[in-house]
Amino acid sequence: MDIGPLERFDAGDQLSLGGCGYSSNQMYRAFKEETPLHTTIRLELADLEEPYVKVWEHDPQEAAQYESFIGSGYSFGGYIAAFACFGRRRIHHAERGEKTMSFIEVLDKGYVRLVNHMGADLTVVNAARVSYAKESTELSDKDIRLIRFLAREGHTSPFRHVMLQYEIYAPLMVARQWWKYVVGSAHYEGTGDSLEAWNESSRRYITEEPAFYIPASGEWRSQPAHSKQGSGELSPTEQGHKLTAELREYIEEGIRKYEAALNDGVCAEQARLFLPAYGMYVRWYWTASLQSICHFLNQRLEHDAQKEIQEYAKAILELSKPLYPVSLDELIGSH
Repeated sequence: MDIGPLERFDAGDQLSLGGCGYSSNQMYRAFKEETPLHTTIRLELADLEEPYVKVWEHDPQEAAQYESFIGSGYSFGGYIAAFACFGRRRIHHAERGEKTMSFIEVLDKGYVRLVNHMGADLTVVNAARVSYAKESTELSDKDIRLIRFLAREGHTSPFRHVMLQYEIYAPLMVARQWWKYVVGSAHYEGTGDSLEAWNESSRRYITEEPAFYIPASGEWRSQPAHSKQGSGELSPTEQGHKLTAELREYIEEGIRKYEAALNDGVCAEQARLFLPAYGMYVRWYWTASLQSICHFLNQRLEHDAQKEIQEYAKAILELSKPLYPVSLDELIGSH
């Protein structure tokens, strides 16, 4: 399907393909189905210093990113607009109508997306004030002092009335560190069953093209001098080139064996044994209270946390702070 020569998106809530006769959904289907798009798309928005121009080619990773937005009600045009304005590394609070799309790319192929949230700083205040049958309608200086008091004195239950839901795409090694917070929260303050939720994609059911975290040649780190865990200085560039090439070769061999097993009729839940595990990207939904999220941030933003999970923690903080600026400031301190 030839979309046409040059298409222009209009700024505003409704982003349209001007004059070509194709809807954004039709355009996306062609994109997803690898139909060549003999076109250049031109996007002109007031936010851009120069017009954004992209020649569309099929990109499975980019298609997968767009798929994650479908459930939030975003059009393909809306995705392109956010991509253009904020870049692949930072798609953050691109507004369309009353919806807010929040997305930050992490590492080489991963991301964090804010899916949903409930409550505000005022929610924390009113959860505490209900003890005295009182309620605030607007956040005041007195309310801010109350939040500060609750955080300082460890009165944390009001912060559990605020909930956030994220979609996360990260290497398995990051996911397994992260999972400890879901397990640990069941015993935090003797609350019993965890109020957190975690649902993860499974290669028992899906056989989508696997993706892997591959550090660039300048990103390999040496062992620390005085510790049994963590990282030291960056490794020499020559060694980094060698390690990146070897890792890529190892992954490609695993993928070949995985695909061969599937082609030979082996079930997906066993064929996945051929895939290199720790660097393989997995996708999950994480729903947690503001208190739980801040507990995660306080530990994984520390300098001695693994760098890869630090990057995800920074993304969680960046997406969350605009929603709960006062509570986050008090709960995560110097971070």
